[in-house]
Amino acid sequence: MDEIEDREAKQRLFDLISSKWPAPTIVLDFETPNSTRKENCHKADLFWDKDEALTLVMKKNLSSEDKKTGYIYVIYFPGSPGKLKVGTSEIHCKDARFKNHQECFPGCDLIYCKSVGNARRVEQIIFTDFEDNRRLMKHPCSNLNCRQKHTEFFEVGKAELFARIDKWREWMDSMDERPYSKGGVFNIKASRSSPHRKSVRESIGGSSPPSTPSKTGKGPPSGSIPTSFFSELEDSGYGSEPEMSGGDSCGSLTSQMESVKIK
Repeated sequence: MDEIEDREAKQRLFDLISSKWPAPTIVLDFETPNSTRKENCHKADLFWDKDEALTLVMKKNLSSEDKKTGYIYVIYFPGSPGKLKVGTSEIHCKDARFKNHQECFPGCDLIYCKSVGNARRVEQIIFTDFEDNRRLMKHPCSNLNCRQKHTEFFEVGKAELFARIDKWREWMDSMDERPYSKGGVFNIKASRSSPHRKSVRESIGGSSPPSTPSKTGKGPPSGSIPTSFFSELEDSGYGSEPEMSGGDSCGSLTSQMESVKIK
């Protein structure tokens, strides 16, 4: 009981201080990238290239949690330009329960929120795809009810990130060649149509280093994206100041979010 009262007292003090001082900038440790990984993020540097790592992630059978339809979202931090947080949620960003993000990241804005089947597997794939861009929070979260070092931060351009997420969503929800059976078993034929990180990064001027040749010579081949896709990308405002992506008009986190556990 004393512990609960103490925690509540600390939170009240924190809320009082937060109301009088500007929100702190998200501090990232760029000297130790990739120093922390969740279990659902493959240790891609054990392999010769990302194709091999992505293939291993894709081939793993879906768990009951992986099979759930959900939303992939991206959060932008005005105080830390160039750093984006990627995550997944079973609820839509319009749901008031999404507000919990605002408690951990005051002033942040939701700039992408789209639904996809097998949402957690898509998140795992995206984390592996952008492993080179992943960054770790240097200090624990200032939210006293959280206090963890969030790890889903990526130093990458919005246009590049949105393009990759959209291509993986299209691949996962493809009606022509479903990547997974109803039982969650991977369809090996689907690997031939999966997005290839190098071709997309080069097409939109991505800064990440290109993949080296695979030691096996195998892996998902390059997927082509028509030129019109990138002209539409520019028109959509992906490369401009943060706006909600796609047709899901979710708005700002400040007024619309509550209570989704931050991973």
